[in-house]
Amino acid sequence: MRIKLLLIAALLAGLAGCGAQNQNLPLVAAAVINTAQDTIAVASVTYGDEDITDAKLSVNDTPLVYGLPIQFQTDSGLAVDLTVPIYFAQLTGMAAGDIVHFVARDRVGYILYQHSGLVIPGFAQITAPTEGQSINLGDNVEMRWSSATNAKAYVASYTNVDALNNEAVEDLIEGEDDANEEGLYTEYLDAAATTAMVPSEFTVAGEAFFSIDAINGGIFTDESFFTAVASESVEVSIADQAAQVNKQVSATQDLAFVKEYEKQFEGYTFKVRETDPGQIQNPGNVDISLKLRRFKISVAFIKAYDMNGNEYFSWEKKKIMSSHENKYHVPFSVSPGTTIVLGTHDAHYRGGTYSY
Repeated sequence: MRIKLLLIAALLAGLAGCGAQNQNLPLVAAAVINTAQDTIAVASVTYGDEDITDAKLSVNDTPLVYGLPIQFQTDSGLAVDLTVPIYFAQLTGMAAGDIVHFVARDRVGYILYQHSGLVIPGFAQITAPTEGQSINLGDNVEMRWSSATNAKAYVASYTNVDALNNEAVEDLIEGEDDANEEGLYTEYLDAAATTAMVPSEFTVAGEAFFSIDAINGGIFTDESFFTAVASESVEVSIADQAAQVNKQVSATQDLAFVKEYEKQFEGYTFKVRETDPGQIQNPGNVDISLKLRRFKISVAFIKAYDMNGNEYFSWEKKKIMSSHENKYHVPFSVSPGTTIVLGTHDAHYRGGTYSY
């Protein structure tokens, strides 16, 4: 299970090729090239908060298609069918060291932005911690890695495997920033860095991934960018010797997911969760809290199905290599016998409740 990202860049109507009259328009294209077993390009084009769906994007003459389809049957036999609002393409034959070019055009073919000569970076080899290592809870964890070729920066990350099941629900405001929290830690570092420290205040007991993303290109701005990312990760366990469990008492029921499994879509792994339809026995309301992560391609979706398997609620969000973490509070009404399906890719499930 390796987290691999690739972004490709973009469209800012205020760039030189667009004319001075457009310089204040918030038109932004963010694109990433991700090199793993396959090489994948993903991108988004936005005007303020609105997605632009008819731009013409290409990498080395390979067109990016808008709309990542997610179609599968859940373990309960429910049909999930949605489209994630991103552009994507498989870049067959491209790998570390290859040179990539990006062109963004408007619907009639006028060039809005282009970037040539970006080199896909190599992988940073993680030397600490090591695969399968056991780490004591309460210890700071030092990460070490060897330099990657053509890397201009690194992102060091710690992700607890079960962090997406955090049951502590908060009142969340969409767009609020939050750097790190229990079970999750991310740090952006310059090209000279080969070490990072994950403070013990962020680690929790359980299985976890420590990853290093080698990055080449411009990223994490409010303008268009084109970048390439190669990610390497190791899986470790963090042991709590005391094994204390802290349970919060709530006036409402915690949303209980009874099935958890993984699904792959165009090279990206989604964790899918399903609730027990027997939990929701009365008409009521469900509140789900999510956070889309910084420096990642982060996607989440929610589907609700009635007792006959008919979908009656749908929600999805995406974030592509942004320097901001957005929190989302998703409330909706439910009917008896409802099954809720939650899917996340590098997104943090912060908890959910059912009240009636």
